Amino acid sequence: MSSYVKVRKAKGKGRKQRSSMGNLAPPQIETNIRYSHRYRFTVTAAAVSTQVTGLDLLGVGGTIGTATNSQVMPITQNLRLKSVSVWAPPPAQGSNATATVEFIGSAATGLYGNKEFSDTSVSTARPAVVHCRPPRGSAASLWQNPNNVNNTLFLISCAAGSIVDIQMEQIIVDGHNQNPIAVATAVIGVQYYLGLSNVSGGNNFPPVALKSTF
Repeated sequence: MSSYVKVRKAKGKGRKQRSSMGNLAPPQIETNIRYSHRYRFTVTAAAVSTQVTGLDLLGVGGTIGTATNSQVMPITQNLRLKSVSVWAPPPAQGSNATATVEFIGSAATGLYGNKEFSDTSVSTARPAVVHCRPPRGSAASLWQNPNNVNNTLFLISCAAGSIVDIQMEQIIVDGHNQNPIAVATAVIGVQYYLGLSNVSGGNNFPPVALKSTF
């Protein structure tokens, strides 16, 4: 009986070895370069319903100078916004501080309206804080591609001195990008990270600790 058991075990090992050696083909992979990153911005002047578009976010994700003092090209082809956070500075005694993010409903479906997130602080020691994700059905919840980057994704209102974080998922260009961005200062071949509303609303939201232009 014991010899029979040993033979069965040996045969079982042989079957496992043949099975693992038979699958020699390389696994399927996704070849696009994709990553997620959090970007931080300061607010140099009070923002009131400042719009942020898909093209703005392409500039946020990194660009390369392609024409001297006139144009940069985004290194991102597609992106999806994952979250927006705002910290408005504490107000002076007797006043208040408010931070607001309003996501725009998707024109593609027409089924969802705008959705606004807001916080107000009357404490001189506590900032107004908003943490939010693009709601279902909003324009910002969809992947942004070369055909829809001019759509407004959200509006932001906050005081000067506020801090804004955005988290987004990016797919790097494979070939030539179709969305050049006009700037006043650029050197060919140099990489720049643009402000949050650089394309649609000026340089009121410069990035923190990244080389930028506008």
